[in-house]
Amino acid sequence: MDLHMKEFDGTTFGMSVQASDPAFRRMKKNAFSGKVVPHGWHHERTARCVHAADVAAVMGPCGWLVSEGRYMETIRWGSDGVEHYIIYEKELKMTNQKYEITDIAHEKYPFLHRIRALRDIGPTVKAGDLGGFVEHEGNLSFESADDESWIAHDAIAANAACVEGGSLLRDRAVVCGEAHVRGGAVLLDDARVEDHAIIDGARVELWAKVSAHALVSACPADRFPIISGESVVHGIVSGNVLVTGGGGGLGR
Repeated sequence: MDLHMKEFDGTTFGMSVQASDPAFRRMKKNAFSGKVVPHGWHHERTARCVHAADVAAVMGPCGWLVSEGRYMETIRWGSDGVEHYIIYEKELKMTNQKYEITDIAHEKYPFLHRIRALRDIGPTVKAGDLGGFVEHEGNLSFESADDESWIAHDAIAANAACVEGGSLLRDRAVVCGEAHVRGGAVLLDDARVEDHAIIDGARVELWAKVSAHALVSACPADRFPIISGESVVHGIVSGNVLVTGGGGGLGR
């Protein structure tokens, strides 16, 4: 696996590492989405991030460039080439006291790992309970002590997808791509939300699939839609609506 790094002054260099290397796997597993101010910028942006200590461990003898010199700004690897910003300890705004990512890998997708609650979350999740699978901390919010969002059973949140705002994934539900689940939404059974879709306060169940730039939203907040059956949604569904079967819509 080739690593490509960039210093704050723009200098770039690369090195190789075994994809099976424990330090490299730990760095990937601990990657997260965060707010950064790139060198030369004057405002924040959301980007993929990695911890400086994890990068230093991967770099081995060259790790001092990160741990002592703090010269490195970004690192990328693999075919997707996503640039990850290196977050140094003094820049960390918050640690995850809600859950930890365990070493329990998904049987089919080993880049996913189970989470374990570090505190009680809502009325049902207790400290020590195992949850579903994530790829990194950016998949499930932890910043607010009042946020009861959770991923349970064998549900999955992967890629740049995010679950937050008291939402729940359970059973075998999947959210991936750059999808966003928020507002107390519930995904269950074998539901799937992908691409750039947004689920805001709605319920997606059975074998339903929401994709592309779809928006499924509760509007007003007490009139939430349910996407069920084998429905496939690509557009906008809002309000007191039930979409079921092969995709027909019924008011309820």
